[in-house]
Amino acid sequence: MISVSEATERIRSLLVQTDSEEIPINQANNRILAENFNSERHQPPFDTSAMDGYAIQSQDAIPKKVLKIIGSIPAGAEIPEIAIGSGEAYRIFTGAPIPHGADRVIIQEDVEAGENTIRINDTFESNPFIRPLGGDFQKGFCIKAPQPLKPGLISLLAAMNAGILMVRKKPVVSIIPTGDELMMPGTVVPDNKIVASNIFGLQGMLENSGAEVRILPIAKDNFQAISTSLNLALDSDLVITVGGASVGEYDLVKEAASSLGFELSFYKIAMRPGKPLFAGKKGTTVLIWLPGNP
Repeated sequence: MISVSEATERIRSLLVQTDSEEIPINQANNRILAENFNSERHQPPFDTSAMDGYAIQSQDAIPKKVLKIIGSIPAGAEIPEIAIGSGEAYRIFTGAPIPHGADRVIIQEDVEAGENTIRINDTFESNPFIRPLGGDFQKGFCIKAPQPLKPGLISLLAAMNAGILMVRKKPVVSIIPTGDELMMPGTVVPDNKIVASNIFGLQGMLENSGAEVRILPIAKDNFQAISTSLNLALDSDLVITVGGASVGEYDLVKEAASSLGFELSFYKIAMRPGKPLFAGKKGTTVLIWLPGNP
């Protein structure tokens, strides 16, 4: 019998890292980044307006001052060729580039707008409302591997212009429920039977961790059925069997696994429930046999 922490370390030592593959970023959720990614651009790629308003020179931010509007800059527009001068303003929108000569944006709520002029209110925000070039990240900024790809990180990588990512291939995990007493949910279950429930919780946890999960049919409590199910799962990275690992059934399970070439790593851990747990390996396929009692 070994401790839970030692069992965890032994299982980790059995696992083999999957190969890497390229995928489009829209398929990256819950995958594992396999290679560092360096940004190809600054973000923002230019000084940009953080609010709708008017691009002006700071020296013109004076209460009641009237400024002439010389143009309009929507988001997505090029930086105007004509630089802004003293007493002038560009109408500007959130995300638009700051024109040459301007060093602040006065928000539209802080002015009275006329047809071709604006008059600055008596009081106004002191914030310049400019997001500077590279304020979020600079060209060459690195996202380091390995790490799980979650929505926030995927959004950041997209902003870095990552269309294709190198990720680890999803580990294939086969779950085998075992036991004469088990039946699948949604069927007519006699009073002397039990619904197989643990396997679906395991499936959810594994899929949330980025695995491709297969649930095999329920294997009956006999050597042939268990051997057949194990043989069907040999192309998996990890096989998890649930049930049939108690003391009374241990020899049967061990015999079925051994007949297929699995080498036992350990049997029994210092935990209740869950004591009769064992793990083994054949080639690159790892086997974990869980007792049915959750």
